[in-house]
Formats: sequence, C-alpha cells, structure tokens
Amino acid sequence: MLLYDLDPGLLGGLARWLVETGAGPGAAYRTVVVGAGAGEDDLWVGLRPPRRGEALPFSPEPGPLAEVPGRPPAVVLVPDLARTGMAGARAAVTALGSDVLHLERDGLEALWRPRARWLAACRREDMGKLSPHLLDRFAVRVDAAGLREGDLPGPAPIRPRRTARMTAAAVDRAVRVGGAAPGVRRELALARIARCLATLDGAVTVDAAAVDEAARLLGFAEPETGPEPPAPVAAGGRGAEGRPAVAAPDRPVEASHAVREVVAAPPVEPLAAGPLPPVAVDTPYPEDVLDGEREPMSLRAPWARRSTVRALRGAPLGTVPAHHVHDIAVVATLLEAAKHQAVRCPDHFAGDPRPPHLAPPDLRRYRRAQVPGRLFALLLDHTCRGDWDWYEALSPFLRWSYTQRAVVCVVEVGARDAPGELAARRRIGRNLLDPGIVRALDGAPGRATPLAHGLVLVADSLTRHLHRERAAVEEALLVVVTDGRGNVPLRDSVSGRAPEGVGRRGVEDALSVAREIRAMRRVRVVLVDPRPHAGAGLVAELGEALGGAVVPGRDHPDGA
Repeated sequence: MLLYDLDPGLLGGLARWLVETGAGPGAAYRTVVVGAGAGEDDLWVGLRPPRRGEALPFSPEPGPLAEVPGRPPAVVLVPDLARTGMAGARAAVTALGSDVLHLERDGLEALWRPRARWLAACRREDMGKLSPHLLDRFAVRVDAAGLREGDLPGPAPIRPRRTARMTAAAVDRAVRVGGAAPGVRRELALARIARCLATLDGAVTVDAAAVDEAARLLGFAEPETGPEPPAPVAAGGRGAEGRPAVAAPDRPVEASHAVREVVAAPPVEPLAAGPLPPVAVDTPYPEDVLDGEREPMSLRAPWARRSTVRALRGAPLGTVPAHHVHDIAVVATLLEAAKHQAVRCPDHFAGDPRPPHLAPPDLRRYRRAQVPGRLFALLLDHTCRGDWDWYEALSPFLRWSYTQRAVVCVVEVGARDAPGELAARRRIGRNLLDPGIVRALDGAPGRATPLAHGLVLVADSLTRHLHRERAAVEEALLVVVTDGRGNVPLRDSVSGRAPEGVGRRGVEDALSVAREIRAMRRVRVVLVDPRPHAGAGLVAELGEALGGAVVPGRDHPDGA
C-alpha cells in the first residue's frame, strides 16, 4: 500500500490497525523499517552473537526481510519511498508480487513464499522521481494527506469463509477500467480489490458492480461506455428486430466479393492557439503525469567520477567490501571478521579473550551517497523581465547544469508571489528537473527589487556548498539576471520595514555583497544584461564588483 502525503510517524499505528483488523486483536507480527541507509546486508542477512554458555562464534542468520519458520509475518514500513536507498528499492521490486523468494548469501540458503505486507509513504509531488517498476509493485494507493493520529477506528476482525471468484464480465470490466498502461499490474490490483469487496459482502462471485466500486475506491477514471457487443444468435433463430438471423460463414468471404461501406471522415478543425490547460494530478497513478526527476536507470548504481576526496564526503548509506584502506568502517569490519574466528583459530572462544584475527576480505568501507560535483546558482530579477523571454539567453547555462547533473540554487528577486515583497526567495533542487525550478523561471514580477538580499542568499548558498557542507562541490557557476536597480536596502529586507529615502543605499548594499562573492574561489560568474534600460551604468558597476563577464540578454534595437 502506498500512502500519499502521510506523516511517517503514523506508519507504525497504521500497521498495527491493519494487522488487528485482518487477523484479530493481539495477532503476532513484526515490523521492518526500510530507510535510506539500508543496505543489502542489512535487509537479507543478519549476524547472531553467541548465546551465554555457548562457545560458538558469531554466525550469519537470515535478515529481517527473510521469512523463515518460527518468525511471525512482517510488515515492512518505508517512511519515504522517494528517499529509500537502492537496496530497499530493489528489495521491494523483488519481493512484492513474487510467488517465491530464494536467498543465497554469505553461506545462507532459504526458500519461502513471501507473506510480508509493505506500507510506504511518499509525497505526491515526489512520484516523478521513482522508477516505474517500483511504483507498479504498490497496487493500492491511498490519499492520506488529512490522516491524523486517532482517526483510525477500532479494529474489526475480518474472517471470510470463502473467497469470491471472478466472472468473465468482471474480468472484462477490470480490463476496460484499468486503462492502457503498460503491463497488467493495474488491472490485477483492481481485480483483487473487487474480489475483496465481494468476499466481504458474502458474495460467491465477483460481478461488474464490484469492479466499479473498487475503481471508485482506488480513484480510477470512469471509462467511456460504448455499445454492448451483440449477443450471439444460433443459426436459424431470429435477431433483435425479428428478422431471421444469418449464420456466420465457415470460411472468410473473398475480398473481391466483400461489400465495403465507405464513411466520409468529419472535417478537421484546427486547435485554437492558447496556453495548455493545467495537468490534473488527482489520480491514483500520478507518475503518469509527473515526470520530474526520474533518472533513466533508477535501480542501478549511478556513474560517479573517480575522486577519492568527493567519495569520502557523502553521507554514509551502508557498507561494502573495501579495496583500499581509506574510509574503513571499523564496526562492520569487526563483525565480518567475527564470522570466521572459529575457522581461523579453533580455540579463539575458549579461555581468556583474544584479539580478533583479521584478513583482507574482512575489510569494509562506507558506501556513501553520490556527491554532486557542480553547483548552478541562478539569481533572477523578475522586475527587469517585462516582455522579455529570457529562456533563450539562459539556455546555454541551463544546458550546462543539466549535463553536469549540478545541484541547483535559484534566488528570486522581486517575485509577485513571494511571502514578503521586501525580501528575496531561495529554492534549492537536486537538479534542474525539480518542478520548483521551473516555477521560479516562470514567475511574475512584483513591485520591489531586494537585490542586495538576493545576493546575500546567493553568497550563503555558495559558502555552504563550497566549504561548510560535508558534500562540498568542486565548481560553482553563478548566473545573475538583473538590471542592477536595487531599491530595497539590506537592512529593510531583513527587518521587513518599508524603506524611506532609499537613494543609492540598495545599490551600494548590493555592490558590497557582490565584492564578497568575487573573493570566493571556484566560482565562475556571468551577469546577463537585460538591455535596453535606463540603468546601464548600474549593470557595469555590478559586473565589475562581481568580477564576472557581462553578456547581453537580447540585442539592442539599434543593433549595438
């Protein structure tokens, strides 16, 4: 079950309610949490320490996702499906919908029929980041945006005596309602929910009405109703209008004798020009319309440059076998070596404690998150845009950001929908495909131009990504689009008070912050001049303070 916009803290209570509803109060179950840092060894293989009085070493045992005899059924909780690591995503694709699972790892061998139930939470706008193969595994989708603790009713144990069977009409209805998506997972999900509803009602078979009710619960769109196919008539009988029915020939009619009816096509009317209507995302499968940040191969390890410094700066997400002595995971290395102590030293666990016997295959290092090597910072002054389409001027820089997979920081100055018109607004996205970045590029202009505050936000982002962050980037590109006319001093932007008698105070504050940005290393600055305008001298001053190149955003009417 995939729950949209659910508070992750409610997953535990929801799992308990579902288990008690299906199996009765007090039913035994165990929960397995699959987070961003879960690795293959954390999910499929565990390490059992020696019990008291036993002279046995640490031995591997089936991990939390393995279902072996003696273990109660598992409920797998995924707090944020969009941030789940690759190991968790692969586990979901492997386990969900499979008839049998076979585990062979670290000398272990197990075979079982999966009974675990998965509950995953994810924001609706993040659905475009996930692999379609992963999303198809979650048959039931629930909009849980308004769910709060205490909203769940008391458990009502369900003990059906007999499962309803699908009829041919119900199967045809499920295929029609399921849509034209690749595969049949959605049709299967619809059929299973319809069979569950019919079983709860005490029906023996599933009819088309149960399929329609399941489609309403899941949020499927109502299919277009067409004419029903004519009922078959036996040879010699009479049709619907009383005429004698003609039996179908035993062999096909020759093409030369076939009667063909030509129907004139209706005239084609051209579509009127205008903006496209907004895409509705109120659907149980928002991944069909949200194609935001999905990587081409979401379930494969991404390609990364060979940079030891950058490889040691990402957040740790697990451990892998080490091929060098850098970034060694000490605890994981000792646990791996503990499995082989009895083989390497038969008397190791007898008598006084002894130091562990380490071997090169025992070494483990941290597997860290991929570090972006580039930063693309963009300052957009909406008040200087007017009727200018700045996409053409920005296209080379946007293309660079996309090809380099750079993390994107967009600072909006003078946006109409900003929370405060005297302050700038900052958006940070994982890459250029973030929907918020596109909305920032299409923003409408406001009245004030807090240019100094926008440069302060840019300088803060550059400092954090280049120096303060553990995952520091190697290079930053700063593109500033403004006419230099800042009419809000920095003090008024911070305090939120309406400025009085501004003069050049806003411009001087912007130039002062620009000189600080110029002193930063590994920052390449480009200033896009939206000429023609009355403040051409201000652009030159700002370009000199930033120490970057000034490029024209559009040609001058005189050809200059």
